[in-house]
Amino acid sequence: ILVATHWMTVDVVDRLMQKGQAKQAAYFLQDYEAWFYPESDTVTRQKVRDTYQRIQHKIVKSDWLAGMVKADGYDTHKIRLGMDLGVFYPRAKAEGRPPTVMAMARPSTPRRGFDYVVEALKQVHAARPDVHIVLFGDEINAELLPFPATITGAIANQKQLAEHYAQADVFLDGSTFQGFGRPALEAMACGTPCVLTNVGGVNEYAIHDENCLLVPPKQPNAFANAILRLLEDDALHHRIREHGLRTAQDYCMKREGRETLRYFQSMMQEAEAPQALRRTGT
Repeated sequence: ILVATHWMTVDVVDRLMQKGQAKQAAYFLQDYEAWFYPESDTVTRQKVRDTYQRIQHKIVKSDWLAGMVKADGYDTHKIRLGMDLGVFYPRAKAEGRPPTVMAMARPSTPRRGFDYVVEALKQVHAARPDVHIVLFGDEINAELLPFPATITGAIANQKQLAEHYAQADVFLDGSTFQGFGRPALEAMACGTPCVLTNVGGVNEYAIHDENCLLVPPKQPNAFANAILRLLEDDALHHRIREHGLRTAQDYCMKREGRETLRYFQSMMQEAEAPQALRRTGT
């Protein structure tokens, strides 16, 4: 089975299938990639959508993404994301550490809402100068930020990432949309309450005022107010934390692996059925 994981890899899968290098192909849609390009770039957006017709078996991680692709005329199979709960789990907070807010900061990816995140954290710093701000994602010049911050850059090591999550009191993801929103779920698994935007695949698991606080995208005032609520309301912080932990337990990689295996097995049975018919002369 060959799996395309980005619209630009569909051509490669096509060529290899034509050469007989695999019996089946699947298309793992991780996001609604047409939206990676400006609305004015209608040509590229259509190229992305055109790839959907080239691979029959399409896998998504959220109902939101399934609905977006369905609107383009294509069915998908949902397999909920899984993560290693043996890595992403709560740790004891370091003694004497200041209140900490961790945020995804990726100016290289416009849909991550970097400018709105910076403005929100500027407001948090103005209200609570004691708060330690940690930014991960891209390498950023800290001197250009309007507040002091620790810049970790990309964190490839999952254990190290989990330790950062666990030391934070609030995690912020200000993305304008996401196909699923894995970082927030990882943070929940580490016992860190989240402030998230209410657009896209995060709605697969995020419930406002239950396991997170949801705010509209591109609204830094709302981001900042939600962060400050979690920092200052101990009862709210505890409730969001506990519900987030329970939510994360439903997203184990072992369950995801079993579901993926069953789907791949059904694909192989489908591929082998015509061969069996030919062998029996049916």
